[in-house]
Amino acid sequence: MTMSKKNTTEDGFKKYGFAGEKEVESGIIRVNKIIEKPGSREASPSDLASISGFVITPDIYQHLEEAKQNLQRLT
Repeated sequence: MTMSKKNTTEDGFKKYGFAGEKEVESGIIRVNKIIEKPGSREASPSDLASISGFVITPDIYQHLEEAKQNLQRLT
């Protein structure tokens, strides 16, 4: 998945989604969590806001199907 990010001020935590990440190399991060409009820095996984759409690789469909099957088993 590819996404654009920017540093933000305290007000941004009420406007943007934020991704938790681990830098794997300079300028490249591995996203492990996304929280939409967390409301405060304390509730956010990072201070880097997601400011645009996402480019997702085709393997997402396999993960979505697995998630759907898991949810169906719970109901």
